Amino acid sequence: MTASLRRGIIYSFDPATWTAVVQLDGSVGEVVMPVGEWVPAGMLALDDAVAVLLFDDTNPDDGVVLGAYGGVSGWSYPALSGLTTGQPLRATSATAAAFGALDLANTNATTGALPVSRGGTGLTAAPGNGQLPIGNGSGYALAGLTGAANQLTVTNGAGTITLSTPQNTHTSATPTFGALALSTNGSGGGLTVSDVQLYRSAADVWRSPDALIVDTYLEVNGGNSGVALQMTRASGNQIGIAFTQTSIGNNLIYMPASSNFLHFQSGGNNNLSLDNANRRVGIKNAAPAHELDVTGEINASVAHRTAGTQVVGPRKTGWSAWTGTPTRSSKATSTATLANVAEALKALLDDLISHGLIGA
Repeated sequence: MTASLRRGIIYSFDPATWTAVVQLDGSVGEVVMPVGEWVPAGMLALDDAVAVLLFDDTNPDDGVVLGAYGGVSGWSYPALSGLTTGQPLRATSATAAAFGALDLANTNATTGALPVSRGGTGLTAAPGNGQLPIGNGSGYALAGLTGAANQLTVTNGAGTITLSTPQNTHTSATPTFGALALSTNGSGGGLTVSDVQLYRSAADVWRSPDALIVDTYLEVNGGNSGVALQMTRASGNQIGIAFTQTSIGNNLIYMPASSNFLHFQSGGNNNLSLDNANRRVGIKNAAPAHELDVTGEINASVAHRTAGTQVVGPRKTGWSAWTGTPTRSSKATSTATLANVAEALKALLDDLISHGLIGA
């Protein structure tokens, strides 16, 4: 018994029994033989050429139709309709298959992990709370975010990652810091609160282009070349320091615009003025004409001196005014009478008492 592969022509096909009437090449009769289950019915039309396997070449009934045979143009393909582009053929049961979407959740449909080179993660383990696939140079690893002590706190939950700081930092918050170091030089750095800026313009020099208000006190320790507090403005701009005490009044120390004067003012009055250009001091006098120019009284508890020599001292007491008529008119000593001398002496006593050099 020898098997052989023969060519045949379909006369008819019975889909109920999945058999076909075939006339084998070189034979004058037809035989009924089974058709392979993989052969579509659309390829078993009348006069289609098929390949037939005979298990015993002496017995034409002992064989099976393997499939279509001959030129492609002569095949009659089965009609395919209702398909969606890209859908694969998948098993729908143990004995059936169909085109459709692939169910990735079906453990029979996939196996292993999709590698990074194909767009996957290469991971098979389920992530824990807060874990993310994080690149490690060769692929991905499941890991959680880490915070920093006293800086950032990470709290992981089921499907959540919460990041928080030790204290609130939103626009209305009032965070507290032990110290704040600002190292950036220039007006592009420093500290900006709303539109008020404080920045470091040079080594150990801090500047603010805006007003700076200190509600308690401002302490300055040391200074550069003995200068503890320095204020600078361009010529043509008044500069000064104002002292204000609620319900008491205002006091001002200021340098007028384009002037080398320094005034100490209270209630709008210049009580003390320093003419730095001429090295003069004015008391109640904003434009002193002398080294000391006072508008008002001077009280000395001991004496007044000129070049170190006392010229005026405390009042001499025990004096009282004379009666009579004083005279301050000019007299010649050769003709002056005793009455003239008495009248002139009374005038001197009156003037000295009036000046306060002598008195009772």
